[in-house]
Amino acid sequence: DEEFTADPGSWILKPRDVLHTFWNAGPEPARIIELMTPGAFEHMFRRMAGMAARDELTDERLDDLAAEFGTMIDMAWVPDLAARYGLEVTL
Repeated sequence: DEEFTADPGSWILKPRDVLHTFWNAGPEPARIIELMTPGAFEHMFRRMAGMAARDELTDERLDDLAAEFGTMIDMAWVPDLAARYGLEVTL
């Protein structure tokens, strides 16, 4: 229920078990450095991107993938967020 704006050079802590997302609200490209611990969590995103590229990313497969990595993905709130801010969801 909180929103943060990060100016260039800022760091934001996203605690474990808190639903979150991020987006670039400006017209210029942005770079993001995301540090995740423990390590190996990046493999979930790599596999998710592969499934999306092959058009195999269903809600059920996404749930199974997240469970494999000990987490959950809840996309139910994303359409409202996208509509509120005029965002294009690219997942």
